[in-house]
Amino acid sequence: MTPEEQIAQLKQQQHRVKAKFAVRRARINKELRRVRTRIAALERKKQTRRMIIVGGALLDEARADPLFREQVAGILSRRLQGQNRYYFEEWQADSPEPAAVVAEGRIRRWTRRLAALTPSWLRFSKETS
Repeated sequence: MTPEEQIAQLKQQQHRVKAKFAVRRARINKELRRVRTRIAALERKKQTRRMIIVGGALLDEARADPLFREQVAGILSRRLQGQNRYYFEEWQADSPEPAAVVAEGRIRRWTRRLAALTPSWLRFSKETS
């Protein structure tokens, strides 16, 4: 075998080894991404569970202690965004019977939704009654 043939054979062998290494590297990187994704998901679940436990403990304490309830209500009024305020409407201190007000608002909302879904021929008009 001539030196040129040996060089060509060694280059072919080098390419095969590089290709095999690239496949192994890709497989290892894919597994590494899968493991990292799984770890991140578990951490998010753990953090969510912590927030639920702390939130439950704080709500229980707020139910038992009116002063603490006012403090929590103040924090919530400063921190909550619009769509999340709905869940704490009953905590507003200026309302005399907050649960009744919230229930009344929900009844009005559902009445409007049902009226919008009801066909016009099925709706009762005020003239017929």
